[in-house]
Amino acid sequence: MTDESKIRLLRNRHPADQIADVRAEIKQLELREEELRQWLIAHPDDLVGETVEARLKISSRKRLDQRAVIAFFGQERLQRFLKQSSITSISTFPIKKPCSSSQAEKP
Repeated sequence: MTDESKIRLLRNRHPADQIADVRAEIKQLELREEELRQWLIAHPDDLVGETVEARLKISSRKRLDQRAVIAFFGQERLQRFLKQSSITSISTFPIKKPCSSSQAEKP
């Protein structure tokens, strides 16, 4: 199946099905990305491809441990400094198709 026909097939599916498909594909791509990342880190003398050069960069950053700060100062004292934000997330779950009466299992 060509990429174009896969895209056409995806577009004919319900958006809930499509988002699950896309997430599954992203997961596979992320796994492959991690494999490639680990290979590049293990081979720092071989970072130049045919069209792209990879560069390794080590960096660090400091982050505030919110749980530790609350445990030390107390929730009440920090309440005025805490900022709340909202996000909308979408979870997907496989659905079980009901069997038609002709396909139902017989006791």
